[in-house]
Amino acid sequence: MALLDRTMVMLRTVTEDAGIVQQISELIEAAKADLTTTADVVLPDDEDDYPANVSIAIQTYVAAHFDGDLDKRKKFQDAYDDMKTQLRVSSATTDYTGYEEE
Repeated sequence: MALLDRTMVMLRTVTEDAGIVQQISELIEAAKADLTTTADVVLPDDEDDYPANVSIAIQTYVAAHFDGDLDKRKKFQDAYDDMKTQLRVSSATTDYTGYEEE
């Protein structure tokens, strides 16, 4: 299942409205840009290869910017900020050089 589809499920959104689908797609791209620039996350080319914590962080970012309820948006934003901090710390302390797959 594509990241867009998983995000729409997480948002409990069932629609074929091109405007809403485009808005969600743009928020996904904004989340990816935020993670790569502020948390130093290196994203694989294929979204299906994203680690679960990265996919969930992206979905949480979208929820923080898509939901109409301000209280929910704040909670999602706080959760996203926490996830981004964890990703930033793990990318700064994880060294994959010399790793060889068996």
